[in-house]
Amino acid sequence: MTAHTCHAHCGRTCPPRLLMCPTCWKLVPKPLGDLVYEAYNAGRRAKTHPNGAWMLAAETAIELVHLATGRRFRALALTQAMSYAVDVDGVATARAFAGRVLAAATGPIVAEMREAWEPLFAQVPLIRT
Repeated sequence: MTAHTCHAHCGRTCPPRLLMCPTCWKLVPKPLGDLVYEAYNAGRRAKTHPNGAWMLAAETAIELVHLATGRRFRALALTQAMSYAVDVDGVATARAFAGRVLAAATGPIVAEMREAWEPLFAQVPLIRT
């Protein structure tokens, strides 16, 4: 097996097919975990690069684990995930999936996510023509 570390940055190794180690994955709310799998499977069938929906769900899950384990919240990572989603999936799809991610996320991250994403939606005409 190829060495692969948990994307939640805990330092543990996990199989490359997994986003996180089992310890970190247990900290992700089930509805959000379901969205990560749904978006991954949809994107995998369509192309080789991750779709924007997966980036949004995966990055949100990672940031939830960061908050749950006392690590620094990275608003920039959420903004970059949203920018990628808009670029790859289009504004309407990114906005719709972001709403699903916000509904599946729990705790203080929801307010942080809204704060990180709202300016990007205001700039959408500048990003996507």
